[in-house]
Amino acid sequence: MRTSALLSVLPSGIANRPSICSMRFAQLVLPEAPNYKNQGLREYLGVTDPRLENSSAHRALADIIVTTHIFHRCWERYLASGRLDDMRALIAELQAPRPLRSFPFGKHKGQPIDTVPHDYLQWLATKATAISEDAKHTARVELQRRGITLPGTLQPATN
Repeated sequence: MRTSALLSVLPSGIANRPSICSMRFAQLVLPEAPNYKNQGLREYLGVTDPRLENSSAHRALADIIVTTHIFHRCWERYLASGRLDDMRALIAELQAPRPLRSFPFGKHKGQPIDTVPHDYLQWLATKATAISEDAKHTARVELQRRGITLPGTLQPATN
């Protein structure tokens, strides 16, 4: 379940606390992972736990155990990369939009961003509604890299 969906069903006292999306955390510190589903990460990281022996994926307790192991492995990688032992800094980094290497949706799914046509990027950046902030950010950054200014944005002054 995505963090936003989960938070929407929690009491406001809990829902308003900072949270960490384990998938986003794994994407940050395990860019080489084949996928970011809990079971995919469990296999990739070699997570074993005796409490998982008679349990299957998508059972609440098993998912909690696997997610806990994934979080700890990601935290170890995060610290090993030289980042500070600071949960607030981690939360801020995970909440900031990040550029994608390719779009995980649409007619240009899987293509490198620099091969996606500019009109599609402009549509994503300005008109698409049901996409992530990462996708919008990626489209804006790529358009800027190409020297294309979006309508309603200021162009840098040239002397």
